[in-house]
Amino acid sequence: MRHLRRISGAAFAFAMLAMVAESQTPAAANAQPDGSAVRNLDAPIADQFGFPKWLRFGGQYRGRFEDDTAIGFVPGAADTYYLQRVRLIFSIRPTSWLRFNVDGQDGRVMFYGNRTFAANTSNPFDLHQANMEIGVPETTGFSVKAGRQEVFLGSMRLIGSGDWLNVGRAHDAVRAAYTNTRAGLKIDVIAGSLVLIDATRFDRHIPGEHWYAVYGTAKKWIPQASVEPYYLLKTTWNTKGEHGGIGDTYVSTLGGRIIGTLPGRVDYQFEVAKQIGHYATDPIHALAGAYVLGWRPVSAASKPRFSAEYDHASGDHNNKDGVRQTFDNMYCGHGYYGFADQVGWKNIRSARAGFDFSASKKLQFRFDVLNDFLDTTQDSFYNIGGSAKFTDRNATSAHVGEETDFLAIFQATRSTQFKAGINHIFPGLYLKQASKGSSYTSPFVMWTKNF
Repeated sequence: MRHLRRISGAAFAFAMLAMVAESQTPAAANAQPDGSAVRNLDAPIADQFGFPKWLRFGGQYRGRFEDDTAIGFVPGAADTYYLQRVRLIFSIRPTSWLRFNVDGQDGRVMFYGNRTFAANTSNPFDLHQANMEIGVPETTGFSVKAGRQEVFLGSMRLIGSGDWLNVGRAHDAVRAAYTNTRAGLKIDVIAGSLVLIDATRFDRHIPGEHWYAVYGTAKKWIPQASVEPYYLLKTTWNTKGEHGGIGDTYVSTLGGRIIGTLPGRVDYQFEVAKQIGHYATDPIHALAGAYVLGWRPVSAASKPRFSAEYDHASGDHNNKDGVRQTFDNMYCGHGYYGFADQVGWKNIRSARAGFDFSASKKLQFRFDVLNDFLDTTQDSFYNIGGSAKFTDRNATSAHVGEETDFLAIFQATRSTQFKAGINHIFPGLYLKQASKGSSYTSPFVMWTKNF
């Protein structure tokens, strides 16, 4: 069975690469009377081959080189590897209000060292999405999407698609929505369970873990702004409390987000989330917030923008008092609290200053500098996935460290994009005490081709 999966995955990847190569070759048969080719090589491949509008076929190839140094802040722990992801996408649209979608995926990691790599980097030939959509969520009325699907809500600080991950993130979910375009209102109601990546078998959702959401969007309550209140509920079976009691966990998150613009080329985002409920036998009291302010000094084609951000999320100040204060960042997306993904929205206080601009219509640059502190040293240091990486309750400082990020994006064509960047973390006193304390560096080069 394992050999069959490998052979199937290799055939799948080879077919995708062959199709990409084919899409780059002009078709001599499709020509105008003057002999000029009519096939647009940058168009979706379904259009290039003249598929009917009710049958869509396409996909994506993405590759990324990474060269990590001081992994886990351990000196000498370095690795260079290549992450490859191939997706094959089918969609059948019998009518404007009915759609069936299937998305196959093959994710692999190459040239990796002897360390055990994360489950979200390798998953040969599996099902990423398979769902049915009824209705058109962009128009006034009701719509439903049921089955395996990517889900992201608002800023994606709590529910994100995880597209940066090599195999992505999907949920077995039902998503119902009501949209009123005239009033600028939309309400989403979702019930789902995260799909667990497992390279040894067909992916299934995590047993005993479910989440539910009611997410509203109002675009006319405040001029030039979107107001987004939400309620999330996450349930987990058989968890252990601080005093050793076993029970189920119910985390209720009541929050809201406002994103908008002001005169003078100013933009802003504010998000606050309060969590209550119980973690096994322990009551939950946690709070988090994120505040972003941006300013474009001139109205120019280069769109220069300065930004400042402050994020905080509570940690547990006493791990034996029977009260859970650690904020749960659930299924966060990529790109917050530093591009290195070493810091999560959990027991953290993070400040960021940034600058981004467009060098041309196709080329963009972004620079960020961050300074991170733990909310309390009595709790752990968590990464973007919410996993505890280090715990040192005897640490004399809460200073995690500083991070510098550089990102360049080149949109070569409509369907081809290149990214390159480098992230560096200068460990603060906390990391020097809780870990080996070496500076972490992670440069990468990535390219994506949609077809």
